[in-house]
Amino acid sequence: AVQIISSSSGSVFQASNDTKRLFGAGIFSAVTIITAICIGMFVFNTMEWVAGCLCIAYAINFIQCYYSLLLKTLGHGWKEFWKTLVKPALLCIILAGILWLVQKGISEVSNHFIALCIYSIVTLAVTLVWVQLTGEYELMTKIKSTVCRLRKH
Repeated sequence: AVQIISSSSGSVFQASNDTKRLFGAGIFSAVTIITAICIGMFVFNTMEWVAGCLCIAYAINFIQCYYSLLLKTLGHGWKEFWKTLVKPALLCIILAGILWLVQKGISEVSNHFIALCIYSIVTLAVTLVWVQLTGEYELMTKIKSTVCRLRKH
């Protein structure tokens, strides 16, 4: 998720005509990711550590990139940015807990496809309930208007 958010920053740097900072962020990102892969491979010697080091590198890149973008290029503060991430972070924590419980409940399922379907359905359901309860999007209003529109046709 962090990589998805970070990938959109390039267009903002370009639209703000601050390609020098974009280039600097790209160099920093490349060095951080290569270093993380090397540490995972040569220091810890396992794929799990390579993945863990990459996660840490992406988090570092995210913070560095948005520090440069928000504070230097756009002149905004961190407060607004972190404030927008509170709800998604809470959703991630809730989902992690629920999916951990689901994993314990379906540990006997040997078919990986069925397990994936179960995880996907649970994730979708929890996310939709969260979106409705937090008011991020009025799902019920949208459903009602769609049903009414379909009834007219």
